[in-house]
Amino acid sequence: MQDAVLLPRTQSHGNSLFNDSAGETWNWLQNLKEEVSRDLLGEGPLCRSEILDLREGEEANANAWDVEWLHRAQLEARLREIVDAQDRLLDGTYGKCVECGEQIATGRLMADPAAQLCLDCQRMIESDHKFSTL
Repeated sequence: MQDAVLLPRTQSHGNSLFNDSAGETWNWLQNLKEEVSRDLLGEGPLCRSEILDLREGEEANANAWDVEWLHRAQLEARLREIVDAQDRLLDGTYGKCVECGEQIATGRLMADPAAQLCLDCQRMIESDHKFSTL
């Protein structure tokens, strides 16, 4: 219900790349968010009941648990990215790079609707990160 009230206000912003299809973009992001949430909450080695049963000393499964925890952290980060994209849609800044303010290429947003950086800024951040880890 709240989404239906907020989207017309969002569509009135002239700054958004997707302002004519804010509802479609919102639904696309919402579907992605639900998919990631299902993966986070679903049955698996890291669901709540399995974590409670974890016993110390199970070193044989340590690597498998590490991989599962990493996967879970990636899902949580993806969920945050999607929620942030919905926030940008609501405040009229969706489709603009959060670093430089330039428009993000439509193709990039089609590939990842939660993209927050233009390709140039993404490359710069990745090269800075790569340089700092050397």
